[in-house]
Amino acid sequence: MTGVDVAVALILSRGRCFVQRRDPAARRFPGLWEFPGGKLEPGESSREALERELLEELRWRPGKAASRPALAHAYPGFSVVLHPFLCEGAEAPRCALAWGWFTRAELARLPMPEASRGLLELIP
Repeated sequence: MTGVDVAVALILSRGRCFVQRRDPAARRFPGLWEFPGGKLEPGESSREALERELLEELRWRPGKAASRPALAHAYPGFSVVLHPFLCEGAEAPRCALAWGWFTRAELARLPMPEASRGLLELIP
């Protein structure tokens, strides 16, 4: 089974968390809502991947990024290890895809990849 390490940002502001909707044409999880982030490149730390992905996806830098314990999840045919960070910043992220700020209860009602659901308990 193939394993993928992914850095994930739980961007918090005023009691809400930022999520974006995946492109409906995406190969995996089309149209589902997810926390921003992406795969670690060879030799890259989870923090380095987080910062690179947030700049690429959102043109955003976190003012604070607190690492939380990794979360592993197995899907049919592949597995992921999510490396979450609770993030805050002075500016708002910018995203070309659909996006929004949601409470934990609102996030629980959104369609999202199963692995991402395990991160909901980290949101204050």
